[in-house]
Amino acid sequence: MPKIKKVQDEVYDLYGVVIHKGSSTNSGHYFSYCKSVGNNSWFECNDSHIGGMSEDSALNKEAYLLFYQKRTV
Repeated sequence: MPKIKKVQDEVYDLYGVVIHKGSSTNSGHYFSYCKSVGNNSWFECNDSHIGGMSEDSALNKEAYLLFYQKRTV
């Protein structure tokens, strides 16, 4: 009788968003929103300024790049 392998579900958690403001990739400004590992807080990282923000604000922007981490449940 063949062995049955249990398949685990994989979930992808968003932890970073890169934003571009400008008319082209050759001009403009890049900054990011990053999720803290410890307490799931979101932060805006913009040049020398880092400040807290709500998850809704971070997720309602036009993203240039998204960063995900895979976990098995």
